[in-house]
Amino acid sequence: VTSFMGNRAGDFFRALGTGSRFASIERGVIDLRDLVYYGSLTAFFLVLNVVALARKSWSGGGFDRRPRLRAQLGIWLLAANLLVLNIWLAQVHSLRLDLTEQGEYSLSATTRDLVANLPEPLLLRGYFSAKTHPLLAPLVPRIKDLMNEYRIASGGRVEVSFVDPRQDEELEREANQLYGIKPVPFQVAGRYEAAVVNSYFHILVKYGDQFVTLGFNDLIEIQPRPSGQIEVGLRNLEYDLTKSIKKAVYGFQSLTSIFAKGDGGYGLTLVLTPDTLPEGLNDLVAQIRKVAADLVAESGGQLRFQELDPDRDQNREEVMKRFQIEPLSAGIFSDQTFFLHLLLTSPSGNERIFLGQEMGAAEIRQDIEAALKRHASGFLKTVGVWLPPADNGQGGYAPPAADQYRLFQEVLRENYNLERVDLSSGRVGGEIDTLLLVAPQNLSDLERLAVDQYLMRGGAVLVLAGSYQLDLPPGAKTLNLRKIEGGLAELLAHYGITVEPA
Repeated sequence: VTSFMGNRAGDFFRALGTGSRFASIERGVIDLRDLVYYGSLTAFFLVLNVVALARKSWSGGGFDRRPRLRAQLGIWLLAANLLVLNIWLAQVHSLRLDLTEQGEYSLSATTRDLVANLPEPLLLRGYFSAKTHPLLAPLVPRIKDLMNEYRIASGGRVEVSFVDPRQDEELEREANQLYGIKPVPFQVAGRYEAAVVNSYFHILVKYGDQFVTLGFNDLIEIQPRPSGQIEVGLRNLEYDLTKSIKKAVYGFQSLTSIFAKGDGGYGLTLVLTPDTLPEGLNDLVAQIRKVAADLVAESGGQLRFQELDPDRDQNREEVMKRFQIEPLSAGIFSDQTFFLHLLLTSPSGNERIFLGQEMGAAEIRQDIEAALKRHASGFLKTVGVWLPPADNGQGGYAPPAADQYRLFQEVLRENYNLERVDLSSGRVGGEIDTLLLVAPQNLSDLERLAVDQYLMRGGAVLVLAGSYQLDLPPGAKTLNLRKIEGGLAELLAHYGITVEPA
């Protein structure tokens, strides 16, 4: 169709108000309703042409009166049927063909299941300025098309809209103050001048009172060309949108709804050694106690709070083993250690809530609520993580594995439930959807058997493996490598994967 009609036909259809339909065909998406629409126009005007030519042979007398009436009636019946057909098809959204090579406008089954089962309406709103950088302008129609695919797949549960905040002061104030959406300055060069344009290029995902915003840096991927120019394209837009929807829907679950389930298995444990606690952390401890007391009162007895002193209540080694924690150093040149750890206990296990000296009550509460929601939700997949032990043979002090890979685990928790895995029992729990092994080393035969048996049961395993590791003992002035022993090289080789000794 586009090859035959060309740009002139595109301008013609845009003038008729059907530009969006024609533009979608130009981008490789064909809605069969559009084919029926254009086919209806073609058939109707072809019939008019046939009748107009046939009228040349008709006389004005009564002999041709019946053919004239039949032709007029046929035209009106054809027009009425085509109109009814198009009105009926307007309610059907599944008759679409994606002809793009990479299926850019075809949503995955995961996305379709997510948007089709939303319990409450969700808003997808695009903030795009009419005047923007010329390299970004061609991307806006693609974003709009994919967002409309979400609306179609949701069966009306997803509302999609597009606005230009520059054209509406109220919308711009709402975007700036409520959602933190601010325009991005772009330098635009013309033939005679260069100017800086503040332009919006954002997407808002709003579910109830929860929202996620995607900005320029979240949507755009820039690649350099050999010629020195840059190529601007979209990242994996469907992944970013679906991840944001999951985050907004997941965050919509309030603490009230979690405690209303009546599980009664949630607890906050503050592991604290007050006798050795540095004075600068007393305010932090007071804030923790206040936040915990407020949450216990709100939970109606579903959340418990306790303080545990390893030096008085229990043996240090037992506390460290039970909660998988290590004592903290009071200073660089101090041999004194102390405990200040906040842990959430739930039916699915324990999770450490990382604390910072400058954290206020709001930040502490936010982290506790996030941990409660992670443990209460069965919506996300569960990733079991095995981390190397703290003593890697580096000699001297080595940070605990949980701290060493803290950022790594925080990123994973954005999209998955995360659980630490102990392979020493020879078995991986059935609740683990994917097993992630980080720098496997010093594994016993029983631990390797646990990985192999998990694979044999149909589990998915991701191994971050190498043959060497940086060896950085305290005070070292050079970089050294240490060969990894007791890893998974033999097991991986059995499955046809070779880790090169390089």
